[in-house]
Amino acid sequence: MAAPLPTIPEAENMPAVSAQNSPTPPSPRTPSPKAMSIVQSPGQASNTSRMSVDPAIPPPGVAAPSEISSQLYDVANGVLTTWGFLINRRLKALICMSCCCMVLPSSLPSHLVRQHPGAHIPFNKHTLEEIVEQEGLLSDWPALPLPDVLEYEGLERRWGFKCPQCPAMYSNDKSITVHAISEHKTRYESEEFGKAWMQRFSQHHQGKTWFSVTPRSVQLHSPSADYLLAVRQELDARPALSVSDVDHRHISPWHITTRWLEYLEGRDPRVMQALIQVPKDGEPLFFLVAGVRHYMEAAYNLIQQSSEVCLQILNTDTQIEDYNHHPFGRHQLDDTLRAYIRLVLQLLCFVLRAEADLNLPTEVRACLTALSQCDSHNSDDLTLAIHELLLSLWTREWTPSQANQFPDPTLQFVIHTQVNGDRSLKKPEDVTGIFAKLVYGMRLTFLYECHQRLQAEPHPSLVVSIRALRPWFTKGYESTFHTLRSLQHRASSIVMSTQNEPNMVWKDKTGFTTLIYLGHEISLNGLRKCQRAMEDATISLLTDTLLFGHPFSIDITRLKDDMGNKSPGYSLFSDRVNQDILGPVDQLADYILKTPALRQHFVLFVRDGKVVWNAMAMSAWLNTFARLNLLCLVQAEMNCGAPGRTTELTAMPTANTLGGMLRALRIIDNHVVLMRTYHKMHAAQGLDRVIPHSLNAALAAIFIYKEAICRPFAQLCASVLYPGDARVKSLYQDFLFINYDKPFIGDDLSAEMKVWTGKHMGIELGIQKWRQCSTPLRRKHAGLEEMWLEDQDTVDAAQAGHSHRVDHLRYGVTDLSATGMAEDYIGPFLKTSVMWHKVLHLVPGGQLLSLDAARYKHFRAGPVHQGNAVHTGLDTAAVIQALKAELEPRLSSIEQRLEAVATKHDITSIFKELKDMLARPQDAAPAHPPPAPAQRPATLEDHSEGLYYDPPEQEPVHSEPPQLAAPPAMSAEQTLPTEAEALQALRQVLKKPDAQWSNEGQKLAVMSGLEWKKDTVVILPTGSGKSAVIATIAFLEKLKVTAVLCPLRSLLGDWKRRLTALQLPFEVFDPQKATISGQASIVLVSLDVTPGAAWRQAVRSMRPEIKLNRYVVDEAHLIITESSYREVMHRVKELREIPTQLFLLSATIPPAALSPLRDMFNLADGDNTRIIRAALG
Repeated sequence: MAAPLPTIPEAENMPAVSAQNSPTPPSPRTPSPKAMSIVQSPGQASNTSRMSVDPAIPPPGVAAPSEISSQLYDVANGVLTTWGFLINRRLKALICMSCCCMVLPSSLPSHLVRQHPGAHIPFNKHTLEEIVEQEGLLSDWPALPLPDVLEYEGLERRWGFKCPQCPAMYSNDKSITVHAISEHKTRYESEEFGKAWMQRFSQHHQGKTWFSVTPRSVQLHSPSADYLLAVRQELDARPALSVSDVDHRHISPWHITTRWLEYLEGRDPRVMQALIQVPKDGEPLFFLVAGVRHYMEAAYNLIQQSSEVCLQILNTDTQIEDYNHHPFGRHQLDDTLRAYIRLVLQLLCFVLRAEADLNLPTEVRACLTALSQCDSHNSDDLTLAIHELLLSLWTREWTPSQANQFPDPTLQFVIHTQVNGDRSLKKPEDVTGIFAKLVYGMRLTFLYECHQRLQAEPHPSLVVSIRALRPWFTKGYESTFHTLRSLQHRASSIVMSTQNEPNMVWKDKTGFTTLIYLGHEISLNGLRKCQRAMEDATISLLTDTLLFGHPFSIDITRLKDDMGNKSPGYSLFSDRVNQDILGPVDQLADYILKTPALRQHFVLFVRDGKVVWNAMAMSAWLNTFARLNLLCLVQAEMNCGAPGRTTELTAMPTANTLGGMLRALRIIDNHVVLMRTYHKMHAAQGLDRVIPHSLNAALAAIFIYKEAICRPFAQLCASVLYPGDARVKSLYQDFLFINYDKPFIGDDLSAEMKVWTGKHMGIELGIQKWRQCSTPLRRKHAGLEEMWLEDQDTVDAAQAGHSHRVDHLRYGVTDLSATGMAEDYIGPFLKTSVMWHKVLHLVPGGQLLSLDAARYKHFRAGPVHQGNAVHTGLDTAAVIQALKAELEPRLSSIEQRLEAVATKHDITSIFKELKDMLARPQDAAPAHPPPAPAQRPATLEDHSEGLYYDPPEQEPVHSEPPQLAAPPAMSAEQTLPTEAEALQALRQVLKKPDAQWSNEGQKLAVMSGLEWKKDTVVILPTGSGKSAVIATIAFLEKLKVTAVLCPLRSLLGDWKRRLTALQLPFEVFDPQKATISGQASIVLVSLDVTPGAAWRQAVRSMRPEIKLNRYVVDEAHLIITESSYREVMHRVKELREIPTQLFLLSATIPPAALSPLRDMFNLADGDNTRIIRAALG
């Protein structure tokens, strides 16, 4: 028994754990020291005393914790979780989930500032006060609970020492010994103290006393299997932003000038499209179809009955007396009028359907009433009613007001024709034709009115009548005509579409490597040191901190980019070809959830299969991601060629935007390229120019990892911290660079640049100073791109009778021309960037290297261009180097460009040195001479293709289709899925985990399609799952496309509805565009268009990485039954020009019909064609 001891001073209740003296408590699994430095909380609080996310293992003799329901909850809108707090329902108190302590409401702001200074939590004081009042939260510290109370969830829990004589508990044996001596005058040995679980409310002096608790289970369950998929679908859904919230730099110049996006606010695009649909038989407005056709044809026929003067005045749209000498006339082909009739019909349907929302004048409403009540069987009355309505619409001023900025119904109708289903607007080239057709229709209406007035008393002549109507079809008057013509010219213009005083000097005898600027020396060596340090820091931040040291693997060399793809949302990271290369979209989130140490840090708990994330940890990671974006911005500004303007750099989109701007990050000829938009020309020309910058190899790899792996998790973090915030969600969907919850601005970039340049170069260089001092360095060592910015003519373009810009925009457009820049201009731009990379001793771009191979330590220096000693107004040495790359075929055109920017002396000097270079003796030539021109492949920098040799003769084009043989046997290109894997795919397609084959024929059909060895005829009853067969096959095949050919329009609509219901991506072939993107595994196409040139061109122009694998003909029996009156049915065998599998679907093909079916489709005989028929009975 311990003996009493003399009284000693009272010891402090120490909260810290003594590692030397205390027993080893059941500790959670924690990350390695390296990982702990990664996942450290924003407030720098220790993680060692937090609750375990894995089952706690009690010491021997201690009962295991019991499972009870959670004591923690959030308010209905989830705002506390975004702050990093929850409410303990037992304590009626706020719990900081990062610190595992109770926080009084009055102390919450100071707690965030002191404990989490870098978290940027979106805290709102007014919201907190409402929560405190609504939930009845404690405003003061509670009394200590009775011993062994049930553990309070969310509070820190430790294994501690218990006093034998009172409820006091301490975290180490030294403190409990001091307590026993001070309070009980007794000394105990360490083994005499009891041990138990304990908690305290806080480290605050009023709440830091430990008390014993009975533990509860803190097992963190795994989320449901489809959790990340559901979250990803929610993150990818486009928020409905108001125009004021959309960054104007993400809106194309055309949409800025029209302001049509403002009209779209609050409107459902599906409803808008429905308002302009042509009525079908049986619908209320179907009577207009015949009425409008009769009216337009009657007005069209009046052209031949009108005087030439009248038609000349009608065709003059300016206020001049010298009328247009070309009179208003008929189309070359009368069938052309059909498209004009359809557009006027759609306009009238729109006005009638939307009458209640248009706020129309009384006179227009009266005309609408007369038209709707007109006898549809009386063509004369109907024609007159249509004419009166159109005349009423087009002969009045529609003045905008603050309440109605688009009062003109015709303009509203035009906007409705331009809206896509995803709320985006079409390109300006899509509306010029509509303007032209409406203007033509307006002139027909005015001509019809002139002839109507001939019947009035007195009888005015046609010329008098047309002059009276002239203000309504002349520009310069407030009219619908002026609005449409003005917009038409603007759209067509967009479609077709300035030396400071010396402020620095070169330092002598440095070979143009050192500048004296503002009293400081700026050297290439210092700049190289700065860029290397930045590269090291960026890679470390990416791999060690953001990716937690895990070796995520991306084979960058295999990445592809569909240069011609302008679909909203497309980027190389969403490209179907790159899916297997980049890995799962949410692989970082999946890695976190599957790694116990990281799960403990990022996850509070899992409830009902859903994760409740730790807001503090998410905020800290997102801050680091913003830091990575900033470092990428700085390097893109400093080491990728000429620096761009800040607004161009910070607003670059990560994917094609709904507003019409194209993605900034692309792959061009093995270069990872930033396509910067040159906005400076927008005010003068109404359009933007793009300027490509090649990223050095390391920065290119960093960008790939940042976008492919980090961005998806950043989207998840933003959704946790800013739930329901459409602006932030859109920011992480659209912007290539994000500063936590906003875009970067110039001040952010300048401040970071000053830090790095000040440390490594001895002078703080912001954006403006960097532009000043970097220009002469690039001019001397890497050349400049300015001569390729202007629209200079070239000999070949001039010989064709148009400018070089028109030459590349309208003729021979390749995938490289899809950048918006002339194809022969791209090479010099990328080369300029590569030259600058080499000057900085960075591994240059254009190689698509792995992250490790791209680091500067692998740079191998080559000969570096040295500037001339005599500095003239034009850098002749840089120009000569460009000329060497271009070679002789480009000399004439480059000489023309130089005449605009150089003196005669400069040009003479340039070409003299060039001729000397070309006249060097043979031993100075390269060891391996270039191959013969006819064998030389064309590249970005080879522009002599076809200039000095005759191209091979092409085979003559035959008007008759070739004789086609039976298809050869086809072999599989990849491992054939098993029947079990195919069944699992069917279940995923149908979203039914327990689905089975509907019949044996369905299974056989799927396996036959996957084998890809034989053409297949599938004859199954209606409703037996034929469409699921095609969907399952397409789901399992990668980088392949199945074309579903529909003989009827109704079948095309049925397939669209089925695939939409299955959430299976598909595209519908548009003959006007004649392209197959290959981004979806199924393309729907009308059988009628397959013999045409558009379909053949689309198939032959498909990307080489994607293969048209199969033709599916639905309701194939129609090929036989409708062949007597549909010519296309006799041309289906032309499909066999391409070696694809043929899949015929039907429910009604009798055995006797198989023979003619074989002939129609040129099917192979016997067993070479598989017939799958449902068993009878």
